[in-house]
Amino acid sequence: MYQINSKIITFIPWEKIEESARKQIENTSQVPCLFHHVAVMPDCHFGIGATVGTVLPTIGAIVPAAVGVDIGCFTGDTLVPLIDGKSYSLKELAEMDKEIIVYACTASGKVVAAKATAKITRTDAEIVKVILDDGAEIRCTLEHRFMLRDGSFVEAKDLKAGESLMPLYRETDKDGYILVQQNYSGRMQKAHWIVARSGLLGKIPRFEYERKKF
Repeated sequence: MYQINSKIITFIPWEKIEESARKQIENTSQVPCLFHHVAVMPDCHFGIGATVGTVLPTIGAIVPAAVGVDIGCFTGDTLVPLIDGKSYSLKELAEMDKEIIVYACTASGKVVAAKATAKITRTDAEIVKVILDDGAEIRCTLEHRFMLRDGSFVEAKDLKAGESLMPLYRETDKDGYILVQQNYSGRMQKAHWIVARSGLLGKIPRFEYERKKF
């Protein structure tokens, strides 16, 4: 996480964000109804009305263009893994019409939890099929941006065979806890700790204790 100033927090290095999106984020951070700060997700890019991939909390106003992580460039049958261990299609999530908690990844390879909403944005768009090395297929719009293993982004239409995408590796331990591999270290971390350390549960309390000799 990067604290750009008192009103902007990003999950991607500031210099890796396109200039047009940076200017848009800076302008958004100055709106009078902003509550605390703008949160910028790793997949952010310039958008109409507001930067796609930003979270804009407000007080005393509703900003329709301020939405969560951009996951609307896929077809409705695309499965999205949620923090609770279940996967739902985008169509199902859009019909639920509520905020969800998804996995996101910073440019440094740190897997974090982020709030998102699924919306039907288009009904007629040109799409491309991306085939992963495990045989899984993803259908998305040509301009959808995929994060590569080095933290950079490439639009679907510009992907080349053999390029390595930023992965999401999960497993369940013997006690039933969901474990997620942190790409920057290779270590497994419990999903509920990822949620807590992403700030979605509020401030984590600290407890002081004193050792006594007996």
